[in-house]
Amino acid sequence: MKVKKNCTGLEALRAVTDLAGILLEEERKERESKNINIGDIELREKLCMEANSNNNNKRKRDQSEGEKERVVGSISKQRGRSNNSCSSCRKAISKSKINGTTDHEQSPAPFLPEKLKNYIIKEMGGRDIKFVIQKNLYKSDLTSNHGRLLMPLSQIREKNFLTKEEILKVSAEEKPSMTKEEKKELQESKKIPVKIVEPSLEQSEMKFTRWYVGNNHSCPCYVLIAGWTNFAEKHGLKVDEGIQVWSFRRGEDDQLSFALVRIEESAAAGTGRRSSSNQTASGEERNSQ
Repeated sequence: MKVKKNCTGLEALRAVTDLAGILLEEERKERESKNINIGDIELREKLCMEANSNNNNKRKRDQSEGEKERVVGSISKQRGRSNNSCSSCRKAISKSKINGTTDHEQSPAPFLPEKLKNYIIKEMGGRDIKFVIQKNLYKSDLTSNHGRLLMPLSQIREKNFLTKEEILKVSAEEKPSMTKEEKKELQESKKIPVKIVEPSLEQSEMKFTRWYVGNNHSCPCYVLIAGWTNFAEKHGLKVDEGIQVWSFRRGEDDQLSFALVRIEESAAAGTGRRSSSNQTASGEERNSQ
């Protein structure tokens, strides 16, 4: 802005005022420009923080999804192993889920029929009687080509009915270096001859051992063989019929023996025992009165 040399005081004042106004306007524009730039920076920083936050959240979601997939994969593998197990194991697992029980939450051991108990103790000199298993018979338990009573370890109630020596004997495994004859001898050596007390209080003989069954031999089971089929036919056992297996020891060398009970006999024994106890309780009440 140019100021005339020969100007009056008023003109000079007006010129200075105009100049000051121009300077103030320029300063304002510059200040606004700076504020805009600061606003842009703050906006960029805010957007950057939001982007980082989104990335972190996405990373957490990815980790969560990855963990979920890992857990689902683990369950699928477990289900796969379960599907590869024998039908008895699968049915037992399914039944425990339906009933809401586990291997450690089963009902109390049933009553051994008094008549059978007296026979074991008095006639056979038996002792250390233990409840091993209760199960419903499957078709495979009764077909002659299978010829065995399958007792999955997952359903065994008394885990300590065998001695350490017996466990080692029935659990011996084949080695890749063994010949065919050696493997055959090993399988025979794993079988323990046992005495069986039948529901009719007759005695028979079978063999007891341990097998791995299922598609990948994933289901460990104890089995009674070499006489089981004859026993089932003799007593007319049917599919889905319930039976119990009890173990006991006899003789000076504590020979392993078993007693087989049909469910209705055990139920009758329990009912009779409960009725007897109720009668006793009633008598005690009368005497106390």
